[in-house]
Parts: sequence; structure tokens; C-alpha cells
Amino acid sequence: MHAVTRATLFAAWLLVAIGAILWMRGRAFPFRRRPLRPRFGIVDGGLAASIAAILAIVAFIAILSPPNTADAMAYHMPRVIYWVQQRSVDFFPTPYLK
Repeated sequence: MHAVTRATLFAAWLLVAIGAILWMRGRAFPFRRRPLRPRFGIVDGGLAASIAAILAIVAFIAILSPPNTADAMAYHMPRVIYWVQQRSVDFFPTPYLK
């Protein structure tokens, strides 16, 4: 399977996203005809803000810190680069001894 390209991955994720949206749209409020107006309280707002803050901190750290462990640099990152170059996820021979 030599179809691992940016376009095929984008198309696959787009199909997954569209399928999820259509599935959730069909399942959301199947017995209600009128739109639901959510009412958020202080607790809900605080929980949403806390979750957003945690996600923002984790995203910030993930963007600024590259993978720097010996295992990642010696095996995992070269494997990803090999897959990108070969446009395949075939077996990747390596002299890496664990």
C-alpha cells in the first residue's frame, strides 16, 4: 500500500469527520423538534474554562518542545521519515537494539 500521501490522508480524515458529523446529527435529540437552548451555569462555565486552560497549556507545551528522548530520536522519528519518503507503512528494518 503505497498511498500514504498528504492528499490521501487528508481525504481519509475528511471522510471520518463528515461521517462523525452526520452520525452525531442523526443521534442528537431524536425526539425533539424545536432547537434546544442550553443554559450554562457558573459551575459549567468554570469547568469549560478549566478544560480549555488545560488544553491550551498542553498544546503550548506540545508545540514548543520537540521529541528529545533517545528512543524517539534513534527509532521513532526516523521510522516516520522513512514512511513519508517511501509513501508506505511497510516493515522498517533498523539496527536499533533495545
